[in-house]
Amino acid sequence: MHAPQVNIALRAARQAGNLIRRAAENNDPLSVDRKAAHDFVTQVDRAAVPEYYAVVKKPMDLGTVETKLNGGKYATVADFAADVELIFNNAKIFNTEGSDIFELADGLARDFDGRMEAVPLGPLR
Repeated sequence: MHAPQVNIALRAARQAGNLIRRAAENNDPLSVDRKAAHDFVTQVDRAAVPEYYAVVKKPMDLGTVETKLNGGKYATVADFAADVELIFNNAKIFNTEGSDIFELADGLARDFDGRMEAVPLGPLR
């Protein structure tokens, strides 16, 4: 992948992260509560929500995505995008449609997909 493509992918990743962080700080244009947004940034607490891990077989969170991205663990943009989409899909699988977390996941997934349309899904390394 050429350097401009990597930069576009990294910019899209950071924009997705910024959207979620703004939500977590309650500066969210989607007007969701702070706890709902925080649930995307960190791993779901196994002790507090053990049933999550019975339902969600491949947990993912933005902190893990960011660590993997910064550590060069993604071979392709598609690998990175799959993990981000996994975050939102997991939230929609576990939470009831209409709940704050489900609706936030749905909105962020649409926004992320829109931003990723312009990003080639080739190599990241």
